Amino acid sequence: MCDANQPAAAALIRFFTEGGGHDTSRSAEGAQLLMEWTKEGMAAHGWYWAKTAPGLN
Repeated sequence: MCDANQPAAAALIRFFTEGGGHDTSRSAEGAQLLMEWTKEGMAAHGWYWAKTAPGLN
């Protein structure tokens, strides 16, 4: 299943199609895009990214 119509997924796909995956100077950008894509996918299922595990505050 492709999520290209979702904003974060589209940005990540664009990053790779523009060669970002082969450019180490863009690693921070790639990491941020990957995290946003992960959060977008989780939200589609009603999940969210917690900064810390429950009970570890």
